[in-house]
This record gives sequence, structure tokens and C-alpha cells, in this order.
Amino acid sequence: MQTPFSASTAEPHSSSGSSQARGEEQQSTQESETAIRRFVSLMRAPAVYIRMLLTTVAFCLICYLHYRSIATTIYYGLICIVLIQVGYFGGVLYLVWKERSER
Repeated sequence: MQTPFSASTAEPHSSSGSSQARGEEQQSTQESETAIRRFVSLMRAPAVYIRMLLTTVAFCLICYLHYRSIATTIYYGLICIVLIQVGYFGGVLYLVWKERSER
């Protein structure tokens, strides 16, 4: 991947602005596709559920160490689980929307 400061060796320099615009559009499309692929790979089950579980366990451990109360830890743990599930559902909806808009 090229940075704005690196020299372009993939495309010869031309005086035409349209070829430069096409190149920038193609690069942004490729970056968008790469970001979507990374997002999809992160959202795959069962790995995402393992990450959710580990995040919740870590959050509950920190909550227990802070409050020294099992009831408060369970309360905040349940809130954590609900928020993570809402975020996961939102991520799946985003993937469906993105796929539909590309078709």
C-alpha cells in the first residue's frame, strides 16, 4: 500500500487529470474492500463469541476488583453483554447494508 508521500511506480505519470482521478478512485475502492474484508474476518463466529466472552470476563474481573461486590459485578457484566450484542447486531446490519449497496 502506498502512502501519500511515496513515489508511485505502478502507474506512469501522465498529464491527464482523469487517469489520476481514476487511479485515486481505484485505490480508495481497494482500501474500502480491504477494510470490509478485515471487518468480515473479525465478525466470523465462533471467534467473535470467544472475543465477546473474554472481554466480558475481563470487564467483570476489573469491576469486581474495583467494587468488591458480586451483585454489582453481575449487574455491570449483564450490561456489558447486552451492549456487546447490540454492537455485534449493528455490525451484521452494516455488513448486510454494505453488501446490498454494492449490488
